[in-house]
Amino acid sequence: MSIETAHDSIVLWENKAVELQDHIDDLCIILESHDDPEIEKMIHRAMQEKARYNKKIQRAQNELDSAIGSILSGIN
Repeated sequence: MSIETAHDSIVLWENKAVELQDHIDDLCIILESHDDPEIEKMIHRAMQEKARYNKKIQRAQNELDSAIGSILSGIN
């Protein structure tokens, strides 16, 4: 994977994680004012999705680090 592709992947997943965090924050505000099991389920699902995004961000970061390492080892 090229450095540019890895970087683009990281940026994509970071942006998605930020958007998801905004939604989670909004849902938490709603939850504080309502005692609704459906809202709690929505928040739980959103938090699981955020965890998946974070894993993808980490994977993309590892791929970027690997690509950089390959380039640097080729230079030396």
